[in-house]
Amino acid sequence: MGMTALYIGIGKYQNTEKYNPLPSEKAAKDMATLLAKNKDKSKQWRLTEGSNGPVLLTSAGKLGISESDMRKNLGKLVIEHNEDLLFYFAGHGRIATNNGREDLLLVASDDPGEPGKPAQGLWVSDLFSELRKAKPNSATVILDCCHSGHAAKVWDTPDTNTILLASSQAHQPAISDPNADVPNFTRLLLQGLKGAARDILGRITPLSLFSHTAGYMEAQKDGHTPVFKGEINKHVVLRHVDPVLSSADFEGLAGDVQITPRLRGPAFEYSDQEVPAQLSWETSDTEYRPTCSRMPPWEKGDDPDKGVTRDQDLMDYYNRLLRAGLVETTDDEYLFWTVMASALGDGKTHGVRLTPLGQYFYSLSSRQ
Repeated sequence: MGMTALYIGIGKYQNTEKYNPLPSEKAAKDMATLLAKNKDKSKQWRLTEGSNGPVLLTSAGKLGISESDMRKNLGKLVIEHNEDLLFYFAGHGRIATNNGREDLLLVASDDPGEPGKPAQGLWVSDLFSELRKAKPNSATVILDCCHSGHAAKVWDTPDTNTILLASSQAHQPAISDPNADVPNFTRLLLQGLKGAARDILGRITPLSLFSHTAGYMEAQKDGHTPVFKGEINKHVVLRHVDPVLSSADFEGLAGDVQITPRLRGPAFEYSDQEVPAQLSWETSDTEYRPTCSRMPPWEKGDDPDKGVTRDQDLMDYYNRLLRAGLVETTDDEYLFWTVMASALGDGKTHGVRLTPLGQYFYSLSSRQ
């Protein structure tokens, strides 16, 4: 079993009066390139296999992409039974009547776009029907086109582990700056897939990707809102990037593991422990003086680890946990100021403790 994807990017249309050019070709290429590999270069989504090898559809050809091209390559995608499937479309979309019902048409290059003439393109109802018949482990559908949110209305009964990410509400056009190299929705998706939408373990899922994208679209305050729809009981990972912390950092919370050459876990003896801060975390000097970590300073060209102590490694470790949201200081300050406050001896406890998320990972670490 594997992960197979089909990308369709149509930027050029024969009816140029009805359909303006779109930066969809590069959008499809960029999505295909990024999703093909994880951050560590391991393979992720492969392209559908056609008679002449991998198939990536763009409108680079003179005649563009016809309805026949779209349907034929969709057939190649869904024939991969029991696999994780991904379908991406960037181009024009329009709502039209199909078998007496309003449907979303993913417009082909040769669509006339005129009343009374047969529509050319892929109906979203047919797309979901084909995915349903294939019975994949999961299917992710990403639509970056006008009125793409109408797909959620057409797809009125979600199929288990089939997920829709659409660039706009049913009544909205998609945002596409004519001077941009990719449409706005895809641009945000690409940012998320590069790492902005990762979880603490470095996984990017359809839900985390949508959350990232929707948040930034809301911040633009132009009224455009993307759409998410699906029924999920399987963890679908679109791409893996670097985790926020190393495996040793996670295991060192409660486990007897080597976190650094000088530092060995566990960092906490129990999940609700408050560890008092020590001045030695910050400096190896015996006299107090505000400084930066990794004292004493080293000369240019020296080993950057020169003079670093086990306690300073511990502070670096706690700082990594702080940035990941697993640890907090008892007085809600930067760790440096918590250490400085502990050196003043004011009778209060100044230190670090696990956050609720940190306690969760502590419990996982203690089971190792």
